[in-house]
Order: sequence, then C-alpha cells, then structure tokens
Amino acid sequence: MTKMVYITTLFPSNEKPYYCIYLYQQISELKKLGYDILLVYPDNKLSDGEIKKSRFKEFEIKHIGYKTNKFSIITNYVYPEFIKRLAVECDGFLPDVIAMNMCTLPLVNTITKYANKSKIPIYIHYHGLNVFSNYYYDKHKWLTNIQKVSKRRLIGKMDCVIGVSDKVCDIVRKNTKAKKVFTVYNGVDNEIFHHKDTEATDIFKIIIVANLIEIKGHRYLFEALSKVKKARPNQKFSLDIVGSGPLLNEYKEYVKILNIEKETEFFGELNYEKVAEKIRESNFLIMPSYFEALGCVYLEAMASKVACLGVIGCGIDEIIVDRENGYLVNPKSADEIADAIIFAMNNPQKHNRIAQNGYETAIKNYLWTDSAKRLDIILKSII
Repeated sequence: MTKMVYITTLFPSNEKPYYCIYLYQQISELKKLGYDILLVYPDNKLSDGEIKKSRFKEFEIKHIGYKTNKFSIITNYVYPEFIKRLAVECDGFLPDVIAMNMCTLPLVNTITKYANKSKIPIYIHYHGLNVFSNYYYDKHKWLTNIQKVSKRRLIGKMDCVIGVSDKVCDIVRKNTKAKKVFTVYNGVDNEIFHHKDTEATDIFKIIIVANLIEIKGHRYLFEALSKVKKARPNQKFSLDIVGSGPLLNEYKEYVKILNIEKETEFFGELNYEKVAEKIRESNFLIMPSYFEALGCVYLEAMASKVACLGVIGCGIDEIIVDRENGYLVNPKSADEIADAIIFAMNNPQKHNRIAQNGYETAIKNYLWTDSAKRLDIILKSII
C-alpha cells in the first residue's frame, strides 16, 4: 500500500460539494487503487498549528492552521507551528510521498523544505496555465515576477512535476531545469456524465458551463450568436449559461445589446447532477476559454455524447481534432464560433457523428480511472 500525504488549500466540502471536485475525483480513484491518503488542508482561518477535522465523503480532512505576514509573498515565510504540526502528522503516518495541489507559494516553500530534509519524495500538481503568470495579478507585475523567480527555484527541488496537459508541462520545462515533468490528464465521471436519449425539439440548444469571468470567453460566444441570428433568422436556438461570477450583470446587459436576450437564460450555479442533466439536454457545449489548461467540462460533454467547442492553444486541443471529435477555433474569434454553430445547424448528421466520436474518445481514454492509473505509474517511479 502506498501512503500519500495530500496537501491542498482547495477541496470540496459538505457546504461546497462541487468546488474543485476534480481534486476529489482523482484521489478517490487513487484510493481505489490501494493508496492510503492523509488529506491535509492548510487553513489560514485557524491559529498557527491549530488542528481540527472535517469529512468529505470517504475522506477525513485534517485542517492545520497556518499564518503568514505581509512580507510572506516576498520571503515565502509561514509561521513555524504549521510545519511542526505537519511533521507530527507525517511522523505518525510515515508517508511514501507528499503531494501538493493548489497551495500558496509560502506553503510550497515550507512544505518542500520539510520534505527534502526528511527525504520524503514530493511532487507538485499544476492545474492551470498560470504556473508563472497569473491573470488575477495583471496590475501587479512586480508580484508575478517575484513569484516566478521563487517558483523556478522551488520546482528544481521537486522529485517530479505533474501538469494536466502538455501545455502546462511545456511551460514548466521552458522556465525551469526540472527533469521529471509529466502530463496526467484529468478525467470524467461517466456515472454522472453519460449519454441519455432526450426528446428532440426544433430548438438548437447551446450551453456554456463556466465562471462568469473574462478568460472564459462568454462575450465571444454572445457575439457569435448575434451573428448566427442575423445569418439564420428562422433558426430557433437557445443558450443556457451555467455559472456565477463578477461579470453577471455586465453579461446580462451585453446580451440585451446584441439582441439575444430572449434566447439566453442565466442559471447561476447548479449542482453536479443538474449540470449533467443540462448538458445532456443540449446539442452543443461551447466554452471559448482562451486561458484553459484543460477543462473538465469538455470531457464531461464528450462523455454525454454532446459535441463541444474549445480553443486552439489551450489544453483541450491535445484531445480534440477539429471537426472529427469536436470543434476548435482560434482565441477570441466570434466569427469562427459562429461558423462552427452554423455548420452544426446545417449538418446535423455530421454534427452527431462528431459527438459520437467525442463520446468514444472520452470513454476509451479519459475516465478518472485512466487518470489515476497514469498518476500511479509516475508516483511509483519516484518513490
């Protein structure tokens, strides 16, 4: 049995059961492969070194309090009681490997120092393209630059680095001297996301599932649908928008300006089962995100036998072949999105074949069991 200490600051909870659900899905499959997992949640809401427990499904979660100061972003400093408490937990558990997912830079620095000193293999798992840049810090380039220098140094101390796509791994290789960098694609839970025949209608149903933030590309989809409406005035279509975020009111105004308000409905956040149901009811999932490491929702649509559209230059273009098992467009191109929609409307048989090919791609290669098995092989090579 392989013993893993899995450390993350983002994980589902009973209050938010679908938040970063992919983290749970992957380690749940590792557990099925025989991993004994100690799940540690560094919690800055607790006092330094304080510990409390919670539970999410089959996992007990140990929350360990940590504190930083205003200089921590530069010095990568975490108050010492956190690592002392972590060391006690590890001493009682005797891990074979330490995994870090979604941890702040001060935590990564502190935990890596402990692992190296204790001679415990350690890896970091990157789930986004923002390994060395951060779209949230556009106004603070100095902060991004400081983090970039620190990350380069820390990554060199890892036993391996995992990325959710080749795009992520290429960023790591380009910016560091890391020798062991591996791609482990995320997966899909086909017990939730599966095909089911639905009643046919004369409305072409489009769905986007994404946070309402700029990088997800909603506005280019809206502009594309405005073009489609002008080009095909007799075609009935609808757009379901699932997700929440700071641009909700702005987007509601924008669809009015583009005259697609009647065709558009904002659903906000939905539970996982309802999202799966909404996808199954759709003809086309379109998420023109232009800063996406992979995007589980594409795989979820494919496993539901719903054709999906992604963007060239993001991780999904390693899985989708344009007009074969999905659609690909260039970033920020409303014209190309409109062309894809009109193609799908004009060629229902070809569109359905693309959806079928996407379904076979997902089911044969991209279930969570496939993801966990790939990660298991890599981890055994460093333990």
